[in-house]
Amino acid sequence: MKVWCLLFFIFAMRSAGAQSPAGEWQHVSKQDVLNAKTIDRYVLFGKYLSPPKVTAGENQPTLVVECHAQKVLQNFVNVGAVVNSRFMEARLDGKRFTLDGDSISTDGLAVFFSRLDLGKVLVGHTLILGADEYLGAQVIMQFDLPDSSIVFAGCGRDIFLKQVKR
Repeated sequence: MKVWCLLFFIFAMRSAGAQSPAGEWQHVSKQDVLNAKTIDRYVLFGKYLSPPKVTAGENQPTLVVECHAQKVLQNFVNVGAVVNSRFMEARLDGKRFTLDGDSISTDGLAVFFSRLDLGKVLVGHTLILGADEYLGAQVIMQFDLPDSSIVFAGCGRDIFLKQVKR
């Protein structure tokens, strides 16, 4: 289900010509008819510093946050290549930490991570991630994080997301 939602969203953004300018959150609301709820999706496009050997679908990495009733349902990084591990090396505003993924998507292209780590990421300025590509080298991605007020407004009732002044 997660993979189909991800592919649907990427196709919808592409067909709408919504290739994001660097550093802007893109917001899309969609109806989940099966579960009778509206899902708010926030996407930030990044860039490859060290691109994958084989890209699958998306030609740039994306950071995705999905919310319902102002609470985070899921958040993940779409690497754009099949990853080997759910653990990613990370550097947020020059400080090193490990982004421990909860799981990998069924197609292997995205790594889901905790809301606690999401809260840390959203108040940063620059996020650099390294993910091990399956049968390839490390894929290094950079996300220039803009003001995340739009994400906090849509997901603000989640206890792990605390907006602080930048």
